[in-house]
Amino acid sequence: MKKINIFITWIALSAIVLSSCVPSEPKIENLFTEDYTQFMQPGDSLYHLHDFISTFMTERGNFYKDEATYPTRALKIIGGDSMFVYSLDTLPSDGPGIFIKGRVVTDDYGGNFYKSMVIQEIVSKEDNPHQQQAIRISVDMGSLNGLYALGQEILIRCNGLCLGRYANQPQLCVPSYNNKVYAQHGEEKSGWVPGRIPAARFNSVCHKIGLPNPRVIQRDHLTLEQIIHFGELDPSNWNYKDQKAVMRLGRYADALLVTIQNVHCTKEYSGTKAPYLFKSNEYVPGNDSIGNPLRDPYAAVFAPTTENQNYPQGRMFASEDDDLTSLATRRVITVSTSEYAKYALYKLPDEWFVGDVTGILSFYYDNPKYDANAFKWSITPRGIYTGDNFSVMDDIDLYSEYGLKWVPEEVWDSSSDE
Repeated sequence: MKKINIFITWIALSAIVLSSCVPSEPKIENLFTEDYTQFMQPGDSLYHLHDFISTFMTERGNFYKDEATYPTRALKIIGGDSMFVYSLDTLPSDGPGIFIKGRVVTDDYGGNFYKSMVIQEIVSKEDNPHQQQAIRISVDMGSLNGLYALGQEILIRCNGLCLGRYANQPQLCVPSYNNKVYAQHGEEKSGWVPGRIPAARFNSVCHKIGLPNPRVIQRDHLTLEQIIHFGELDPSNWNYKDQKAVMRLGRYADALLVTIQNVHCTKEYSGTKAPYLFKSNEYVPGNDSIGNPLRDPYAAVFAPTTENQNYPQGRMFASEDDDLTSLATRRVITVSTSEYAKYALYKLPDEWFVGDVTGILSFYYDNPKYDANAFKWSITPRGIYTGDNFSVMDDIDLYSEYGLKWVPEEVWDSSSDE
């Protein structure tokens, strides 16, 4: 009987212990806190995004021991001054915390922001109630928006990370050695450049503030003319008057979420040789080469094959009053799309569809042997609504003069089924 009592007691105690080990149900307030200050210590600093960049980013960077480790394309000499389109500034690991805060405005589900995000901060000022600031963040994490959803505000402790420029675009990152042996002009691109922050490291320094709220995301509504004239453009020539000024301007305006109004697709792509803008090739069913986006890099879709080079493709959009008579008077911008985007093989809109294009503004400038001119401006949409609900965003919103909305249509290559 004594053994039975001991056994019963053991069972009862085990039940108590096991019940105490059952994890409690996660609470929203534990996952999404409104009080971001709980992650900061006395003496820590929270920087506005532009202040963060101006405080810690130098022209040359502090990571390199000598310029031989730069990509060949990193350096541009302007009037005896050195300007670097690639740079790395390491942030102090120790000491007071260096924090930035912003709201996620990109979504990688559409495929155009693979392992990257852009955060936005709206800074209130008396003369401009809603001043947008933004920065790119590279993170080595697939399905990034599964954890950091569109509209999620985040706080990041930047100590030990890196602030760099890739093709003149500022971003939070870590140093990475890029060996571009198999890339186009790969011998010019190898060297230390901004790389992706490891996922575990980013998760350890990034905190979610509040619940995701895409409705509070703000964007600047601009005409194409306003974007082109961010800098002092010589009206008789596409080249900017002050190359140093326009490179700095490109860094300042990079990553802003904007809507460009009253534009249409010209079905052109840009090249480096005259006449610089060329008509893309329309798809003809059954043709194995010309216009087939799986084989022709110049096909009339958003992002045809790059022949394994893996760079974003660009197609031109122009203002309604675009003057085709002279390159100097053209008013165009590149719409940039990854060949891995869900809408990469969608046909380009016909020219009579006019409307708005929304996306992340960029002044992508990776080759300083060419002047920093207006053709460097581009915009990267986050997604296109097709009616199949694969994206909640409708970043290309075009209509005919009769009010008919442009409906995306994918090019289908029947030979790919063989």
